[in-house]
Amino acid sequence: MTAMSNYFENTLVNHVFRGTSFSAPSNLYVALFTSSASLAELETGTLTNEVSGNAYNRVTIACSTGNWDATSGTDGTTKNTNAIIFPTATPSGWGTIQYAAVMDTATPGTGNILIYGELGAPKTINVSDTFAFNAGDFTVVFA
Repeated sequence: MTAMSNYFENTLVNHVFRGTSFSAPSNLYVALFTSSASLAELETGTLTNEVSGNAYNRVTIACSTGNWDATSGTDGTTKNTNAIIFPTATPSGWGTIQYAAVMDTATPGTGNILIYGELGAPKTINVSDTFAFNAGDFTVVFA
């Protein structure tokens, strides 16, 4: 399940209903958040529980038809067509990852959360582990 942040909801309302300009970013970035985060924090854009250090960086996801499948039917769903692979955790782990978010900037700890969701199951990332979403595993729903 995914949800839009307050920031993104307000941006879309202002764009669609108030005629405020909105330029879609050319790239988006996936960020990971630990089990210390909460859905309420992600809704309001709190970034304090994003993974940091130990070779962590957000992963770029290009906005193009080649990277996302066509929306299925009328449900507003798309999935990644390529794997989203994070760097290997070194020199120590990242802890337990429970949430992912689509961001508008590459730099950890900055920018706006657009869409966020909870992983199907938390994943502990130890030293030398690599976290990835295989093709088709990162689902975004606009509903």
